[in-house]
Amino acid sequence: MVNVNSVGIFLSASISRDIFASNFYSAYLIQESLSTAESFKEKIQDAIDNNKDSDYIESLIKESDYYDSLLNFAILGTDENESPQ
Repeated sequence: MVNVNSVGIFLSASISRDIFASNFYSAYLIQESLSTAESFKEKIQDAIDNNKDSDYIESLIKESDYYDSLLNFAILGTDENESPQ
């Protein structure tokens, strides 16, 4: 049985819908990643300003690095050269 989303004008609409959903989700991921990265920068600065334990500060920095790598991953996932075949 042929799926109507795989032929004719429905294929074009299906591809457009998939691209829109992917872009919308990518924008959400980037926004959340940026928000988390900013939050950790504030936590690190607050810990430094309040003379917190250096181990605590180091753990915050490691966690911040982790979220920065997730942000980089989210940005890499927005490659506009990809197109469905």
